[in-house]
Amino acid sequence: MLESLIKIAGSPEVIAEASQLLRGVFFSERSQEYLTGNRVAVVIDPRPNADQRTLSVIVTFHVLGHQKVDWSGKVLVLEREGEKTPSRSFAPIDPRGQAFFPAVERSSYRISLRECSGDALSLGSDQPVIKPE
Repeated sequence: MLESLIKIAGSPEVIAEASQLLRGVFFSERSQEYLTGNRVAVVIDPRPNADQRTLSVIVTFHVLGHQKVDWSGKVLVLEREGEKTPSRSFAPIDPRGQAFFPAVERSSYRISLRECSGDALSLGSDQPVIKPE
């Protein structure tokens, strides 16, 4: 019991570092991204779907060292670049540290890590709280 509490105690620092690594990152269908920090590495892997109109995107968080991270309540948000009213796609991060977007339009995207509490998702202090569908 104590061991599991110690391992999860590093979660806030890992999640904060993951969020910081993603800040300002843009990617497109042509660019797999690999970001690394002291506690976590992030891989953003976009691939064309069979329909050739959409991409599937897998984002994987590799925790460095022997820490267990509680990803519950964490959501990734993709915002399409260059739109006045950005379209957003949401994917929860699973317990293994992965998020999957099965079909997003081929474009360039900005990605961010957000907290989801209950049914509401905070997009930041300057954005309204919304409920993902």
